[in-house]
Amino acid sequence: ASSSIPGNPRGKYPLLGDTIDLLNPNTMASYQVSSRHKHGPIWRTSVLFNKCIFVSGAEHLQQLSKQEQLHRNTTACFPPHHRALFGHHSVLVTSGEEHARLKSLITPALQPSLYEEEIRMAVIAFVSRCKNEKGYFPLVDAFKQFTLSVALRIVLGEY
Repeated sequence: ASSSIPGNPRGKYPLLGDTIDLLNPNTMASYQVSSRHKHGPIWRTSVLFNKCIFVSGAEHLQQLSKQEQLHRNTTACFPPHHRALFGHHSVLVTSGEEHARLKSLITPALQPSLYEEEIRMAVIAFVSRCKNEKGYFPLVDAFKQFTLSVALRIVLGEY
């Protein structure tokens, strides 16, 4: 039952709950870390005038995902900027039947075995280029370029 979940179901501020802490880029991460430390991996609060339960940690999210598949009564709640960033109909911000429908459409294309050889070849080429570099070079920039290159190859094919 939700009453056994720690946290304040009304949040920090009357009416607004924890909305201010969650939407403020300066406090968003620290709010989540401190709340997890204070309440554990699952806690109650209120965000955008809605009662919410926060779930953190891979094992708890996996459990929730399994429950959602069984019961279809769980609704994911995301701040407005997440929906704006990913799109209102993105599999990342939908829940219930719509999430299941979208997930079933994209899952076949996300099988790692489809891309293993492509990624292996890209890694071999990347390591070879790094070994041939003279002197120091910006490794972070090289990794960013490599990641983008692999993603483009997978999405667009050989270029």
